[in-house]
Amino acid sequence: MLMAAMVLAIAAGGVAAEGVQFKTIVTSDQPVPGMPGITFGDNFKWTADSSEVVFKSILKGPGITTANDEAFWIANGSSITGIVREGDQVPGLGAGVTFKNAPILRVAEGGHIYLKNDVQGPGVGGFNDEYIFTGTPGSLQIIARERLLAGDQTPDSFVSFGNNTGSINSSGKVIFSGTRYGETSSSTWLSNGGSLSRIPSGGTTINNTDDIHIVSSSGERLLLAGSTTPVNIAVVGDSAPGTDSGVQFSTFEASTSNNARQVLFRATLAGPGVTSSNNFGYWIGQPGDVRKVLRAGEEVPGLPGVFWGGGTFLPTMSENGRAALDMGLVGNGVNASNDRALVTGAPGDIRIIAREGDQAPGLESSVVHQFMSSPAISDSGRVAFSSQLSGPGVTDANKSALWQYTPDDDMVRLLLRSGDVLEVAPGDLRTIQALGVGSILPLHMPDQVVFEATFTDGTRGIFLASVPEPGTIAAAALLLMLRRKRFTF
Repeated sequence: MLMAAMVLAIAAGGVAAEGVQFKTIVTSDQPVPGMPGITFGDNFKWTADSSEVVFKSILKGPGITTANDEAFWIANGSSITGIVREGDQVPGLGAGVTFKNAPILRVAEGGHIYLKNDVQGPGVGGFNDEYIFTGTPGSLQIIARERLLAGDQTPDSFVSFGNNTGSINSSGKVIFSGTRYGETSSSTWLSNGGSLSRIPSGGTTINNTDDIHIVSSSGERLLLAGSTTPVNIAVVGDSAPGTDSGVQFSTFEASTSNNARQVLFRATLAGPGVTSSNNFGYWIGQPGDVRKVLRAGEEVPGLPGVFWGGGTFLPTMSENGRAALDMGLVGNGVNASNDRALVTGAPGDIRIIAREGDQAPGLESSVVHQFMSSPAISDSGRVAFSSQLSGPGVTDANKSALWQYTPDDDMVRLLLRSGDVLEVAPGDLRTIQALGVGSILPLHMPDQVVFEATFTDGTRGIFLASVPEPGTIAAAALLLMLRRKRFTF
């Protein structure tokens, strides 16, 4: 069961954002419900969508072996429910057919699950061991299965799924790629209530309004809900907005989309004046409206003589059209200690929120970010990241920090730092050794930060930080200051 709001005791010398509440999702030594003597173990990986946090764990305890130790769970606000466990019976298949490890799993709002998993057991071989399931925890159903033999074909059978990542939306509709028997190439398929239909190839994600994002090296497109013909957002040969006349899109390399029919993409360029130092950039677009976020080789706002260098192939975007990027820097005064920055904003309003070598906000003078994680952006445009610190007073015991940027007041705030004490359950106080915001998928949370903490006693856990609105933070800080002043009399 998820714990109530936790209490934080600051012990590392930093000033954390006032009013932040912490909730325990799971800890490595926490008992697994319904499995006496078994704990969730460690090796956590997680993702989140709306109020659901999905995580992987490697179980520990009596009877746990390498054949049944990997499990996936969903925490939906009040409980932890199992999704799939290695070695468990596969629903809808013969007795003794069980799940193997390393599935591909996606979660959508409302707890809808997409699961691609290999199976094993009687009558299973390399010709029929891949399955795709959808549903909710405890109610998974097969929507597609591998069948290589001519006499073994069914309406939901395919000869190959390839490296299929798949996508699911809040109404349970699924898209995936697969090759039918007798065909030589893969197609993209839509599953709606178990009914399969072929859609234009290249579909990668389906949003909550049933729009499908179609991606290829030649362009970014959307198949709008109810339509059968994709509309272009940007394709090879289009003029690249925000560049000189004659500069065109050459190749599309990476992208993501949201529920507002917006696509954030990275593309290479060709044309007059294009060189190896300025031949790519990022744009946010929707049908009929594409705008530049930034381009390699352009001067960084507020840093004369410093230019955008290399950039991420994993761009992320909020529901309100703000990008979060991990960018390299080149130019005046740039060296190996300060050549990387985390960037966020909308077209025409881009800013650096953290840079290696820069002062860490709210900490002692000359304490700087030495290394930073990639950014995780929330639905509303808040950006979370972790960093390793260096400088006066920084030791192995307090060098890890967790941060959040809020665009409403353009502020970066410290949420936690190693050396701080977190109450993971009533009366259970643990000292933080390390912090991180890495996940198996981009996060889709309103304003919360999902993070992992490793403790000095060797345990680990996944937690949720709920950060109040900036105005509430300021009020809480003022109240705390007045209380402190009162106590001095």
